[in-house]
Amino acid sequence: MSYIMRIHRVTCIGLLGALSAGGCFLVDQQSTENLGRVAVSASLSIDTCGPGTVSAGPSLEYEVNLERQGSTLMWNGPSGRFTGTLSGDDRFCIELDRGWHVRDADPWLEDPGCDMSQIERLCGTIVTEEREDGAEEVASLTARHEVFVSSNPGSNCVELVGITQGQYLTLPCQVIYEMTGTPAE
Repeated sequence: MSYIMRIHRVTCIGLLGALSAGGCFLVDQQSTENLGRVAVSASLSIDTCGPGTVSAGPSLEYEVNLERQGSTLMWNGPSGRFTGTLSGDDRFCIELDRGWHVRDADPWLEDPGCDMSQIERLCGTIVTEEREDGAEEVASLTARHEVFVSSNPGSNCVELVGITQGQYLTLPCQVIYEMTGTPAE
């Protein structure tokens, strides 16, 4: 039995820093198998949000430790531990979402206020090899990390859109990183 956990984060980007947020998670009581440390390289392929908003730059490099517990994958990186689903064909998916309040409604100005949402998905494939001791370890990882940012329906977040550093170029917007990983030295 596995669980998918949605984690409410306090930063604008989570998975890009090897998942940067608090690490609450639920897993079943099966034994945990360490799949090893993985050196991850990520390249920015799409950024419609704009510089200084969501993306962490054109490329990223960091290490994570991967563990498997039944059909649950645990991604342990510099910013915390996160869980996702792992299928029998070694495909995995971790999803995080959060919402945040930017500005209260103002009934005198007929302004509905501004509330935002962000959904992140890190999905891909892990190829494992059997070690001499019979345990499995990661041989390679390929993944896509997608971040979607939008204002909530009925919100007026026009002040967040513009061309100034830190403003979104458009809402909704997205950032996508293509990722690869190999065993860390």
